[in-house]
Amino acid sequence: MVQSTLYQENNAFSKSMVDSLNTFLIDYCKNNKIEFLDINSRLSSNHGLKKEFSRDGTHLNESAYIIWAEEIKSVLKTIEKSQGNPK
Repeated sequence: MVQSTLYQENNAFSKSMVDSLNTFLIDYCKNNKIEFLDINSRLSSNHGLKKEFSRDGTHLNESAYIIWAEEIKSVLKTIEKSQGNPK
């Protein structure tokens, strides 16, 4: 599994660079049949990382890590089921 690189809060230049990297990662994962987790879709808006998920605009807080963990668990369950390992 590969996950998206996270945005910073309200940093348009960084968001542009992260979008470019994430586009590359998405294509790479599709071409290599690797599961991709887009964590930005849960933690960010059009402006970048949401304030409620960051201490300083860059680093995640506890509530963000809880969501991140839930997303990883969900992807892992999907992978396990696809491999005939229902848990």
